[in-house]
Amino acid sequence: MVGQGGMGAVYKAEDLRLKGRLCAIKEVVPDQGDDLFEQASEQFYREASTPGQPRSSQSAQSL
Repeated sequence: MVGQGGMGAVYKAEDLRLKGRLCAIKEVVPDQGDDLFEQASEQFYREASTPGQPRSSQSAQSL
């Protein structure tokens, strides 16, 4: 596990299709109430929908 917070956790993983390529798996905790879950879901989709953003060694690619 890389990190954990009130809305879920992030895990470090290796993409099995592209050997050696690291990625992040983000888990959103579903039992936090409707408002917080909706907020977490919106944030997740915002993060995943930024394919044009510059990549750095500190950022993970959304799959």
